[in-house]
Amino acid sequence: MYTGRINIEARDQNNNLISGATYAISPNPNGGNTPLTVIDGGTNDNDGINNGRSVVASVPFGSYTVTMTGTPSGYNVLGNSTSYTVGNTQIDGTAVFRLISTSTSLSTLGTTVITTQPSLNSTTLDTWQSSFNAIKINGTNSNAISTFQSLPPIISAGINNASAVNTAVSSQATVQLQTSFASATNGTTVINTIGAPVYHMPQSSDVVAVVPSIVATTNPATVSSETVSTPPLDSIVPGQKMIIPVSQLAIPATGGIKQLNVQSASSVSSVGNPTNWFVIHVDNTLSTSLPALPQSDKLALYIQVMYPYEETGQGFNWGNPSNFATPPHMTLQLPKNPPGVTVDSNGCPSSNIYIFDTVHNSWTTSGVTVLSAVPTVGNSNACDVTVQMPHFSQFALGGRSTSLGGGSSSVSSSPGGSGGGAVGTGPGGIGAGEGAGSGGSEGFGGILLPQLKIEEVSYDICKNNTADHSCWNRL
Repeated sequence: MYTGRINIEARDQNNNLISGATYAISPNPNGGNTPLTVIDGGTNDNDGINNGRSVVASVPFGSYTVTMTGTPSGYNVLGNSTSYTVGNTQIDGTAVFRLISTSTSLSTLGTTVITTQPSLNSTTLDTWQSSFNAIKINGTNSNAISTFQSLPPIISAGINNASAVNTAVSSQATVQLQTSFASATNGTTVINTIGAPVYHMPQSSDVVAVVPSIVATTNPATVSSETVSTPPLDSIVPGQKMIIPVSQLAIPATGGIKQLNVQSASSVSSVGNPTNWFVIHVDNTLSTSLPALPQSDKLALYIQVMYPYEETGQGFNWGNPSNFATPPHMTLQLPKNPPGVTVDSNGCPSSNIYIFDTVHNSWTTSGVTVLSAVPTVGNSNACDVTVQMPHFSQFALGGRSTSLGGGSSSVSSSPGGSGGGAVGTGPGGIGAGEGAGSGGSEGFGGILLPQLKIEEVSYDICKNNTADHSCWNRL
């Protein structure tokens, strides 16, 4: 039987070792029926020194969960668990738990990797190498995923430290797998096929969690469809802001998702205790089961955002607008100067965005706002269009045909006291951008776009026959 070691370290923000932690390892590498307890400098610590580093020797090859069950005095650990694989690419590796002093203000925390990223297990690593040609993209660099520990970690920063949050976003990586999923594939199948390990979220709403994305596409340079997902997440922390960026190199030339920005309400929790995830199908063609877009618009992107609750009734319900602390944002990257579509002075396409009404089988409008459309930094051939929506659903982004001339400068108003008028006016209680006014009042949310219009309708999650009063509010 092959064996290796698990080295476990507790370190502070300055990377100093901090003594006194206690851990549990499951399954028990010694074969017991209960997790193995490891005490720094004591029980099952093979170096025998209370020095912030615990060494567990003679660990059989396999995958384990390492959890910090006892925290050194004067410190908090925000991410207290990770998966760890002992095997031929990681015989003597290290799992690091980042400790934060109890005197530290978490809301102003600098850019921090709270806990070592989870390990791939041997089966998934083999599949990713042999079948998916998996790579990790960070900025302009890409590297083959060849070890258990190749995954990117969650990167965190204080919610009030905008500079640190921006650094976390720009530092985050994307995993790209050379495979594809039909747009009808449900999220559970996508997550199970990818086989990524569960990530443990930082347990505080005072920190932003910047989560790595996983993109499934055969070749973003030549194909028009992709599936973007998060890894499975152990929890949705009430009130925590999550940002899921996608590397520009993983976005199809025809357009795709660049970033998802979402924050749950502090008073709402998941139903049950399943893992949570997002799976987003993106394509530049519509299924034949869906109607054509209104106004003879040319389809730019079809986008479907999926999550466990809409499939099983378990998990966090992202289909209910009241479950968000603030309306979610989505940034889409689109090619400049598409043929047959009107564009602005920067060459960015003038777009209408629709949400599909499953009750009436139609594309319609209400409550979604275009926040900005700007040239993409670092890509002279693309534009970033950021939209705000009240919840997640099926979307279609359409380009206004040049044969119809320039569009109007108005945003479709929603019923029940919604605001109307120029772009930037917020429909009923949803302002158009940061600092935008509430119901019916005007507010400017970015670049004024004379031809951008946004259209939306609520998504019917009642198809699961779930007894959920939130369905009634959206029909």
